[in-house]
Amino acid sequence: MSVLKLLGVLLLTGSGIGGACWLSGRASIALSQVEGLLSLLRLIQLQVECFAMPASSILARCDRKLLRQCGYRGNDIPTDFRDFARQCEIADPTAAEIFRTFAEEFGRGYREEQARGCEYSSGLLEERRAVLAEQLPMRKKLYSTLCVSGAVALMILFL
Repeated sequence: MSVLKLLGVLLLTGSGIGGACWLSGRASIALSQVEGLLSLLRLIQLQVECFAMPASSILARCDRKLLRQCGYRGNDIPTDFRDFARQCEIADPTAAEIFRTFAEEFGRGYREEQARGCEYSSGLLEERRAVLAEQLPMRKKLYSTLCVSGAVALMILFL
């Protein structure tokens, strides 16, 4: 019977640590994606201001790693930002909403309006990035504490 208890303790400990690592990783991914979206918006703004490029050309010239960092999981590069935004799996819902709003509006106006839209969305994402960066250490501690203490509480309960 003690072997089964030991196995149960190991499983609970592993699940507590695994859950903490998974939740902390998701919080880090959310911050990384927002930083990727910021880089993408800066690139878009530069391409629009300097070269007046359409969305399809901008996306075709983007680095694949940058698109992956933004949460894009597709195989081929989409031709417009609406399709790109729909296919992105962005972990932070606020950042996802900001980027999807930008993607819906991009390409509908003159060059100056598009550049202002990039600048406005970049400002909102920068604020969100600051919030996520400030909360990240606290969230990691919280996730670790809750998952591990929950696993310990279950061990005490079952033993």
